[in-house]
Amino acid sequence: MTGDSFQDSLGGRYNWFINAARRRSGIEEQEEKAKTAFLQMTRMMLRYLPSDRATIQDDVESEWMQKWGFPAKAGSASLKPRRTHGGK
Repeated sequence: MTGDSFQDSLGGRYNWFINAARRRSGIEEQEEKAKTAFLQMTRMMLRYLPSDRATIQDDVESEWMQKWGFPAKAGSASLKPRRTHGGK
């Protein structure tokens, strides 16, 4: 916890919505670097003043989109579900 309720809330929600959902689906959890980059990108999108918010270009060029977002969309093997119940 950072002591900042907004940041702590985002981190907690990330763990619940992203990592817990990935576990339930049999998909590997994202590494800490991916979480940090995703939260940084999200914080930039959620700035109060529109002039302070990230642009679409900022989002596209963000570390998370470049390292994890676009590769996942392209079918990254690391995001394929693990076989947990002997299924085909």
